[in-house]
Amino acid sequence: MKDRIDNNIIYVLMDFLSGRNFKVKMGSSYSSSKNLQIGCVQGSILGPKLFTLYTSQIPSVLPDDCFVVSYADDTYVALSGKDMTDLKNRLEHTMSNHDSYLGAIGMVTNVDKTELLNFSRRKIKGPTLMVNNKQVYPSETLKVLGVKFQPDLSWDTHIRETISRLRSIIKKPYQK
Repeated sequence: MKDRIDNNIIYVLMDFLSGRNFKVKMGSSYSSSKNLQIGCVQGSILGPKLFTLYTSQIPSVLPDDCFVVSYADDTYVALSGKDMTDLKNRLEHTMSNHDSYLGAIGMVTNVDKTELLNFSRRKIKGPTLMVNNKQVYPSETLKVLGVKFQPDLSWDTHIRETISRLRSIIKKPYQK
């Protein structure tokens, strides 16, 4: 990608990202200042665009028939398989490629936030996956940008929780 960006832009970006440091505040005390070697300023206008550019090549390391959706720092991958064994093998291979790519660009997969949902018309037990030597079990629902998906693609849980939230909002008096 570097060969497609003007050198002057690269210098501006390098200046924006370099020479940063941070402190930690606990109560009224501060830690000593530490250099920040990687990362981008959260809350900056440029941060989300730089992160998107930084991670834009993730789909290229995944299988061609893999459906990938990314938003901010979340990536969702959808795959199908001939049977559960085939699906499990394909998912683990895909996750391995994804994790290797992240490692190459200085990032890691947060396995504790990794979720697995098996979409099917029939109630079948989906596979468990090994990701970074940790077991990932199938979830009951998957929340994507505030929408809860269920394995049978019904919207019961999402609708029920949305109605519940709306009812609690309606009961509260209006405040200016």
